[in-house]
Amino acid sequence: MSAATRARILEAADQVIRERGAGGMSIAEVARRAGVLKGNVAYYFRTKDALLETVARTRRERLFGTMASSGCTNTAREEIESFLDMVQGQAEDLSRCGCPVGSLCTELGKGEQGALPAAATSLREIQIWLHERLARQLPAREAGQLAERLLSQLQGAAVLAQAYRDPDVVRRQVRQCKDELRGLLSG
Repeated sequence: MSAATRARILEAADQVIRERGAGGMSIAEVARRAGVLKGNVAYYFRTKDALLETVARTRRERLFGTMASSGCTNTAREEIESFLDMVQGQAEDLSRCGCPVGSLCTELGKGEQGALPAAATSLREIQIWLHERLARQLPAREAGQLAERLLSQLQGAAVLAQAYRDPDVVRRQVRQCKDELRGLLSG
């Protein structure tokens, strides 16, 4: 067994979840798309929850890797705007599939899935990341409220964009977030 096989399984699972949701994911479909036997999936991931948790963690790592690689470390506003640019750059995907993190949280929250905490951690970490940057220039309480509002606005935009199949919803909401930041944060 190899790291490449494990990566193919994770990529296939991620793709199935984006298309069908966590509830619509089957180990058989993941195995078929990864080009492996079902037993190979079980070798790497003992349960469906273990696979879902790993997909959620992988999505989080990709997101924060992308955010870190943006190279923007000047001001809080610039860092958040870089994050917003990343969201805006995904407007087309968001209008087709919704937010990969938010959708997974919604799907896993419907049942007794053990993977929900792993998925929810991604949203929590984004909110903390926003709060930390906002708190550089705003009182902690105000920074916390704004971080929650920005994340809620972006998640709502992803839901509406998917429901309407309209990427412009994301673009408009990102512009509003940036306008609000410019009014509140210097630099």
